[in-house]
Amino acid sequence: SYEGGADLTQSGTIVARVTAPIGGGNKDLEVIRDGDKPPVGHWSYSRQYDTYSGGLIAAEDWIGYEYPTEFVFGQVVFQEGIDPGDGGFFEIFTVQVRQNGIWLEAPNVTITPSYAGGDGVAYNTYVLDFDPVLGDGIRIHGPPGGTASFISVAELEVFAAP
Repeated sequence: SYEGGADLTQSGTIVARVTAPIGGGNKDLEVIRDGDKPPVGHWSYSRQYDTYSGGLIAAEDWIGYEYPTEFVFGQVVFQEGIDPGDGGFFEIFTVQVRQNGIWLEAPNVTITPSYAGGDGVAYNTYVLDFDPVLGDGIRIHGPPGGTASFISVAELEVFAAP
């Protein structure tokens, strides 16, 4: 658990690059904040959201939250979904925060443990810490991995800076 500020996950509006995926994952974006955290190595598509779009190649992918007011963000906890080999992961990724309508990289992002990308292991969890930063939106962002070019998300939690 985060020794920091308020959990902002439920108060945001979910935003994603892909909002009508055609893969095997859950089609309801709310699955990324339903509190369901499958065990590592579990293989249930319905417990995660993925951005599979029929193999349409994308240079970037993202998913996160927008808010009606500004917050000082401090941490994101990302549990990935299933990584079937042809996608379901980022090549690399970071946290972006929206300021004045513009998405900017959060300062000094660290990912714990080190991001494993397309390791074939489903439902790994990563903690993204960064310097406190003001914004009205926050998302994870990067190039999607695999030949089918998509990401997967089981849970995405956002916390205010302490």
